[in-house]
Amino acid sequence: MNAIHDVIAHVNDSPDSAGVLRIAMAVASEHGARLSAVYAVDPTPLGAFISAEAAAVAEQVSVQERRERELRARAGAEPLLGGAPLTVEHGEALQALTARSLSADLLVVAQGQDAPPAGHGRELPEKLLMAAGCPLLIVPRQMSGRKGALPSAGHRVLVAWAPKRECARALRDALPLLQRAAAVELLHMGGESPRTAPLLMATQAHLQRHGVACTLQRHEIPVADAVDRVQRDTGADAQVAHGVLLRAAEIDADLVVMGGYGRPRALEWILGGVTRSMLRAMNVPLLMAH
Repeated sequence: MNAIHDVIAHVNDSPDSAGVLRIAMAVASEHGARLSAVYAVDPTPLGAFISAEAAAVAEQVSVQERRERELRARAGAEPLLGGAPLTVEHGEALQALTARSLSADLLVVAQGQDAPPAGHGRELPEKLLMAAGCPLLIVPRQMSGRKGALPSAGHRVLVAWAPKRECARALRDALPLLQRAAAVELLHMGGESPRTAPLLMATQAHLQRHGVACTLQRHEIPVADAVDRVQRDTGADAQVAHGVLLRAAEIDADLVVMGGYGRPRALEWILGGVTRSMLRAMNVPLLMAH
């Protein structure tokens, strides 16, 4: 990823869309990129009806509800977009956003909710992480109510480093942001070892060749290869995620970069425990790639 030219923001009729748009606008402005917004929500299931008449009434109500939600989303988004285009996609949000991501450099979405409104999809960020054709910039819910000047995202960056393919992918995708950052830190949650120390140093040298000056930080934890486990030792995984977020707060980071870890099981992707914990506990924008 050499530059950011196309930024897509996902909006719906929830208050979280304001935070998504403000971060997307800040990144697009910083990089001189084209910003566009996509309204996409999952259709509400109608269920089964005992008569054709009842089904027709339910369909009319559903259509009216969709129109009202779209109008609410437009009313919230268009004043922030400043003339940037807003398009409406029908059908499943995951499918629509995945298709749009194939011709984008960055897809900005909101953090998932434990109890989202109908059609918003609780696990949309998790599913997009595995399906999207570009990196995700996930915005925490805490940013939805902020007003005033546009927030920063990429001036002070913490990279949650691990000797994994996904981390290398996230680093490459984040290069345009890292090259403009005032400060970048590589954090390894696992301490120093004969295997990881040379790889961490090589990553630092690689970034320096791309014009990114970064510092190194290692944090000892009583966990072996925490980011490589799936669906087990969730307490330790949460500890790793907490350590990353704690360090982000200590250095006042406005962006965390990390790989999105997961493995296929049957027909589904199961996220790694650290990835899942970060997506739930995040309080700073998170750039992830798988």
